[in-house]
Amino acid sequence: MKKDAAKQILIIDDDVVVNEFLYEFLENEGYFVTSAFNGTEGARMAKKLLPDLIVLDLNLPAGSGESVYDVLKSDEETRGIPVVVATGTSPERVKSLLSKKDIIPSKVFLKPLDIADFLSAVNSILEND
Repeated sequence: MKKDAAKQILIIDDDVVVNEFLYEFLENEGYFVTSAFNGTEGARMAKKLLPDLIVLDLNLPAGSGESVYDVLKSDEETRGIPVVVATGTSPERVKSLLSKKDIIPSKVFLKPLDIADFLSAVNSILEND
């Protein structure tokens, strides 16, 4: 089922293959998708676009995923944007990083993504937005 094209998703992931796959996949689901390939660009785009959802990798050049999250959550305009973490980082490191930074994303997915679960989470978050 096609989704409301007005819902915008920003993908922040330096892995070109993952970024392009998610871009095309989510666009085919009817979402308006933009992408960034590093933390600095991602944080800048998030502030400019104010997307409905951000898909964030934790391992990024030019500003880690954790620092991007901190920037977004400390800014009044971007604080309320739901963030889905999609990362290749080990589960133990994800847990450690998130607990140290008090990061509470809407959902965390480890790569390789279970695309059905990922899409279900994205749809659920955006439908409740």
